[in-house]
Amino acid sequence: MLSWNSYPIAHRILIIVGVLFLGDLFTKGELTHLLELSPAAVISDHEYWRLFTYAFVMPSFITMLIASFALYLFFPELERLLGSWNFYRNAIVFLFTIGVLYCLMGNSAPNFAGPEPLVLAAMIVFAYLYPSMELSLFGIISLPAWIAVMLFIGVSVLPDLFAIVDQPQSFGAFLCTDLLGVATGIGFAHLYFAQHPQRATDRTRQVEESELNDSETTDSEHVLQVFGPRKAERRSEMIAGPANDELLNEDRLNEILDKIHLKGEASLTAAERQFLEDYSNRL
Repeated sequence: MLSWNSYPIAHRILIIVGVLFLGDLFTKGELTHLLELSPAAVISDHEYWRLFTYAFVMPSFITMLIASFALYLFFPELERLLGSWNFYRNAIVFLFTIGVLYCLMGNSAPNFAGPEPLVLAAMIVFAYLYPSMELSLFGIISLPAWIAVMLFIGVSVLPDLFAIVDQPQSFGAFLCTDLLGVATGIGFAHLYFAQHPQRATDRTRQVEESELNDSETTDSEHVLQVFGPRKAERRSEMIAGPANDELLNEDRLNEILDKIHLKGEASLTAAERQFLEDYSNRL
């Protein structure tokens, strides 16, 4: 049975967000009223917790749907590539900055809730890293990652853009949320990965080596019981000395297949799905 700590942090956040969403439905919007970003409440009433909590409440079912998809698929991969502490530290700073900028617009700005800016940024970075990866949209249709991300961005941004026609004063809110989220995703992908393309590869190698090092301290009998003789043999070969690329690829394939057997296909990271796709194309 999987423990709470065995889930990626993003999946744990998804569970918390889901509970808050149900609680908000039960309380008929009282949770949103308490946690949403209200410039008047922050500035006049000093309710500073709103600068953080607004990202955990979902004002609509569509927002909840898009955030759930991002937290389930996109965030764990970025968490793996950047490291959990580094990724969520930057995410908290980003959300806090959004909150401060939003409040600086004054009391005329409408209340705001949801992780939309961070979700937009994460989607764009993911699409940059894995543009051709096939994503299954809730088991209904499969699309390349870049097309799926464009659809999600359209669903998120276009309603806010059209709202400016009826409420020109909402342009400032649109600028601080949607546009800043998109710009941050493009800027981060360009500065962090495009300028240093080896970073993603290096991070993936570090994660795999860390997992391998952890396995070295595992009792061989336990490895045999959990992963079977084929996996134990491969691990022994890798630990014993340098292995060629073919052996490494085969061992990683075995690890992914064992992970599917133990935890299901939904537990695979984006990099693992991409590896399976690339491996099958070479056959």
